[in-house]
Amino acid sequence: MKEAQKRGIKFGRKPKLTPAQIKHARQQIDTGERAQDVAALLNVHKATLYRALKN
Repeated sequence: MKEAQKRGIKFGRKPKLTPAQIKHARQQIDTGERAQDVAALLNVHKATLYRALKN
């Protein structure tokens, strides 16, 4: 595995939200949109959205 990492291979799950989606979601929430509604638009659970916004 260490050899694969040296070659640049990534392990684990791919993120559900791209950085652009997270930025857009943050803007919508800042303007008063409910986090639950934003999560529904992005097809993720609200906990996933909160976790992405926290990082």
